[in-house]
Amino acid sequence: MNPTPTWVSYLRSLLPFAIAGTLLRLWMATLGHNYDVDSWTIMSEVALRGENPYTTWRYNYAPTSAYLLTSLRWLQELVVPLGEFSTDSQSLPHDLVQPYHLTVTFFLSMVDLAIAAWLCRHVQRSCGIVYLLHPAIVMLTGFHAQIENTGVLFILLATAALMAERPRWGWAIAFMTLSLQMKHLAIFFPVWILFRREFPLLPRLLFCAIPWAVFSLSFMPFLANPVAKEALTTITLKHSSFHLSAFFPEFTNAFFPTQGVELVGQELGINKAFKYLFFAMIFLWGWALRRIPLHLSPIYHLAVFVVFSSGISDQYLTIAMVYAALHWKNPLMWLFGGITTLVLLGSHYNVGSLPAMVEINRMVRGLGFWRWHGLAWIFLDLVWRLYEYHRQQSNSKVFEDTVPWPTSKTN
Repeated sequence: MNPTPTWVSYLRSLLPFAIAGTLLRLWMATLGHNYDVDSWTIMSEVALRGENPYTTWRYNYAPTSAYLLTSLRWLQELVVPLGEFSTDSQSLPHDLVQPYHLTVTFFLSMVDLAIAAWLCRHVQRSCGIVYLLHPAIVMLTGFHAQIENTGVLFILLATAALMAERPRWGWAIAFMTLSLQMKHLAIFFPVWILFRREFPLLPRLLFCAIPWAVFSLSFMPFLANPVAKEALTTITLKHSSFHLSAFFPEFTNAFFPTQGVELVGQELGINKAFKYLFFAMIFLWGWALRRIPLHLSPIYHLAVFVVFSSGISDQYLTIAMVYAALHWKNPLMWLFGGITTLVLLGSHYNVGSLPAMVEINRMVRGLGFWRWHGLAWIFLDLVWRLYEYHRQQSNSKVFEDTVPWPTSKTN
């Protein structure tokens, strides 16, 4: 009898691809950096001094993620100190921030490896390989160095805790809390679990209440500083630079003007009214997909979140990459991957900002591609799978044998 594979065995099976993917990501980090890497560097410098990181006006996520980035900066300083620079700078020289950029990229590469191992364990090895080597995720992790993938990893781990023969609610709640502390991309996932009646009601309620409470309360100690309070209010609660710049607003605008939704909302005293359509879609899809295999629930939540978001920037594409890896054999995912890779090659927030990429940048802009064009193909895939689910479920009680989702591996 073959022994049950361990996480170590899954990681070992991915080793050559992990090495190649990590080297590609680190190479990307040597090419240049963007505003976010400058922000991480400045924020961590202030935090290392023992000051409030939110007073920089350069960070608007939960405190745990701020201190994770600061811890990476502390480790980097032990090996290669950055030297002095002004925390009032709008941008920093690449040579100065490169050691920190490489440190963050290496850490995020290990997070990508953990996500790939999860896919290998719960779906298929090929999905993990695709995730590690997909050019879009290589650019997002390597050059952009945003930390969305940490939030993705913890939502996957929270789900894995619920997949045990006896669900480990303590671990699930802890991982869900950490996911929100990294990035609040899974803020509505507890509601999706609340919809799943195979679990007792009380732990489902706690799975909602505790992560949300910790997320809200974690900001409180920092709000005592009036500068930090103003910064968080402005760049978090009132942030709107990407509002209506996403697939769902563009799709809706073809049938009903999104600005009309906004104007009606303003008449009713509702600011950014379109985002409430986004919230409604998250809940509706969560209810419609409440009976899909549990191991797929977080992946579909992430895809729905980014497809129906009322505003996205480049790093949001990271959220959809696990879904693309899950269904990598589907030609629609090839279209998503190709368009997304092209958009990142021409993006001012990614390698498109490099002087050598000026012509590529101009070509992508000239073709009219934007970050939401790739998400249109994920939207079509989601709609097709939802249709097939409801069409076939009415004819059969055997869910996993009839619905077009990959099934979870049992070993």
